[in-house]
Amino acid sequence: MEIDADGGIHLKDEDELVAAIEQGRLSPEQAAQIERHADAAIASFEADDWPFDAEWRHWQPDPVWTVPVLAGLDQLGPRADLL
Repeated sequence: MEIDADGGIHLKDEDELVAAIEQGRLSPEQAAQIERHADAAIASFEADDWPFDAEWRHWQPDPVWTVPVLAGLDQLGPRADLL
């Protein structure tokens, strides 16, 4: 699910869930489990449970924090299996 800044809730990839069932990659029971988890997440958001409570909704990192640099990242080349 996605939650917009204004509180709008959208379920992501519902079409992919249907396709996974049709293709036999998920059973209807597994899809129902995924839907139950989405319903629980939505209920948690609507109840202002953690991590959706006001304290976390407005949390911002300390502006003096820096973004860490991963050593050697600039030396990575393309992976042959992805070409």
